[in-house]
Amino acid sequence: MRKAIFLDRDGTIIVDKNYLNSPDGVEFLPKAIEGLKTFYENGYLLIVVSNQAGVAKGLVDEKNIHLIHQRMDELLKKHSVFIAAYYFCPAANDSNHPERKPNPGMLLKGLEDFSLDSKNCWMVGDRLSDIEAGINANMRTVYIRNSTHALPETVTPTLQVDHLSEAAHSILSQPI
Repeated sequence: MRKAIFLDRDGTIIVDKNYLNSPDGVEFLPKAIEGLKTFYENGYLLIVVSNQAGVAKGLVDEKNIHLIHQRMDELLKKHSVFIAAYYFCPAANDSNHPERKPNPGMLLKGLEDFSLDSKNCWMVGDRLSDIEAGINANMRTVYIRNSTHALPETVTPTLQVDHLSEAAHSILSQPI
């Protein structure tokens, strides 16, 4: 049984720098590497799914997104952590593109590419769109609380935590 953690990038793994356009700006959030390492060491595939509307707005060069992911990989390799795949949607915020979260397109692609069952997967993120994408892909969800993106009371993630390390320990304590 293959299992995976789908993760938002900005605000979940790395500091959200509002349209990051350079690999030099990659800065991991506190306890993010620890959480990724815990997932990885416990047999979870790590799959990053990220809305990147900065491309559509002309604020982010698409080639730089790939360089940012390469930089993340370089830094994570030092901790023996490996991301299985990066998916991103460069569509504008108002596009309703099928891959733009809260639509589940990137998650469904990951499920298909890695032959995964959504029942064995989690979506972890810091925004409503992350949680809704996970729900729309029939995954359990983890909301990483932060001060800038509160969830409405009408949306209930499976778990709510303060950082990625807490997410890892909380998920590992859940029945599969």
